Order: sequence, then C-alpha cells, then structure tokens
Amino acid sequence: GHLSSQYTAKRNEIREIYAQKSEELERKYQENEDEFIEKLIALEERILPRRVDIDILIDHIDHTIKAAGIDIYVDDDFTSATPGWGVTHFDNIQDGVNAASDGNVIYVLCGIYFENVLIEKNDLRIVGEDKNTTIIDGSESGDVVYISAEDVSISGFSIQNSGNHWYHDGGIDVRAAICQISNNKILDHLANGLLIMSSFNTVSDNYFSHVKRGVSIYNNHDNLITDNS
Repeated sequence: GHLSSQYTAKRNEIREIYAQKSEELERKYQENEDEFIEKLIALEERILPRRVDIDILIDHIDHTIKAAGIDIYVDDDFTSATPGWGVTHFDNIQDGVNAASDGNVIYVLCGIYFENVLIEKNDLRIVGEDKNTTIIDGSESGDVVYISAEDVSISGFSIQNSGNHWYHDGGIDVRAAICQISNNKILDHLANGLLIMSSFNTVSDNYFSHVKRGVSIYNNHDNLITDNS
C-alpha cells in the first residue's frame, strides 16, 4: 500500500546514500549489507501491519542508519533535493550535530556558516574541508562553538566573530575533557579565541589573529597547548 511504497522509497534512498560514501564506508556496507537489510525487513514486518504513521517508520529507519555508523555531510549548498537530505546531508552544522550519534564524523564542506554551534554528544569528529574557506561565523554573539561533551575534535575551520563577554564568550568554548582543537584559524574575537574550563584537552597547530586573548584557561589541569601561532 501507500505506506509500504514510501518505506521502499526510503530504503532505496538509504542504499543510494551508502553508494555515495568513501571506499572504506562502501566496504563496511558490503560486509554488513545482509545484516542491515535483514533489520530493515524485520522492521517493516513488525511495523507495517500496525499501519503506523510514516514519520514513525522513518524515525526507526534513521535510528538504524545512525547505529550503522554512517558519516554526516554538511554543505550550505545542499537542499531538500540532495540525496540523504535530513538524514545524513544538511545545510548547517547544528543540524548535522543533532543528527549524529556518538562516534560519527561530520564533514563540513567549504562555505560560510552563520551559526552558534552547540555540541552535546561525545566522541564526535567535526572536520572542515579547508580551514581558509570553511568558516563558522558567530555574528559577534556568544560562543561560536560550545562543547559540553567529551572526546570531541574540531579541525579545518576558520572560526570567527564571537561575543565580547570576557568570561563567557569565545571562538571555541570547551567545557568537557579530552577534546582536541587543531589546525584551525581563530579570527576576530572581541574576548577569547579559545576558552577552556576543563581538563585533559589538546590545542595544537591553530593560528590566532585579531583576538583580545588567545587561549583563556580556568579551573582545570593537564591541558596541552602546543605549536599554535
């Protein structure tokens, strides 16, 4: 029926998403294809007879995708016509973070992203395509990136224009342990380039320019700050 056809279309979309991934991810799909499809068929058999709303079915499928470790892609040029839209492909970083599961990699393609990004999930890797042209701009309001989850890494971005509060605002505000901030350009901050209020973090190979305070560290220990300029 109508619900089954929508499900089939969604399953085909998932397969297309897999096909677009890197060679390594494609190998992962081939190794796990039978198990993955079996899970979807079992889901269909369990849910379709109940004639639940299609949105509920899609939520279950999306959860299966995340559990399979699919990476997330962000590009400000993506639209609702982009394959994987709203599942693995987004036009802003926050939506990509919200869709991710612990352990995902979020690849952000070149563009200017005017947003304040909140990261509350552990073990995420957020990777910019090119630190010169992959820009997160906070519009001089609050933190550009706020991290409250452990083992998050951010690399490959220009991060610019945070707010001007000396104790609360920064290009990246790190409030959790074991995070890695590397190979970024930290530019044009009225208060702090980086604000660190946690321990066991690494800040390396970043470039700072036009910041009132480069790295501000409070109430913590065992942070490694190295090879920044």
